Amino acid sequence: MKAVILAGGLGTRLRPVISGIPKPMAEVLGKPFLAWQIEQLKKFGIPDIIISIGHLGDKIKLYFRNGEKLGTRIKYAEERQPLGTGGALRNASRYLISEEKFLVVSGDTYLDLDFSDFLRFHDEKNSLITMALARRERLSKSGCVEINKENRIVKFVEKEKGAGLINAGYLIFSSEVFDYMPKKDKFSLEYDLYPKLVKTMRIFGYVTSGYFRDLGNPED
Repeated sequence: MKAVILAGGLGTRLRPVISGIPKPMAEVLGKPFLAWQIEQLKKFGIPDIIISIGHLGDKIKLYFRNGEKLGTRIKYAEERQPLGTGGALRNASRYLISEEKFLVVSGDTYLDLDFSDFLRFHDEKNSLITMALARRERLSKSGCVEINKENRIVKFVEKEKGAGLINAGYLIFSSEVFDYMPKKDKFSLEYDLYPKLVKTMRIFGYVTSGYFRDLGNPED
């Protein structure tokens, strides 16, 4: 199994606290945030990693190179222009041709989860996409994901108040999902794909209480 890390975002909200480096390269406890993610993937038993890069992506390539120093194998899918999260994933798909399923990780989130159980859940549900969900007491900065008693995702609601479940940035994709993607180069997973898949009844939420951190803004 392989993993794709989506690390091509512009990181405009973080510019007051970091500058001149991509958002996933922000230093956390002495090393780049991205290094913590890569080490976690290795612990999951996933040493084959594709990093989708865009803005200042050369700095990521220069630091991690082929991943050998971390005991991993890293390839890069570079965006010549911003493609959105969906376009970035499709751009990385050339490295996923032989994969029946793969992990997708947002380059600005960290989630402590039982990966074996996450994978088991995905397989048992015959899911197109299984999204790890974290509970937040305040949703002022995040959209909300609603699930039914079978953990099937039934609705995405933007900017709701109060407590709720949010996309924690760790998702298992079945390769079939590429058949459902829009026929355009630039698109968003969050707005152009996930809501569409609700109709298939094959997008599920895996609820976890593990440590979760979002690097999306200076406060976090």
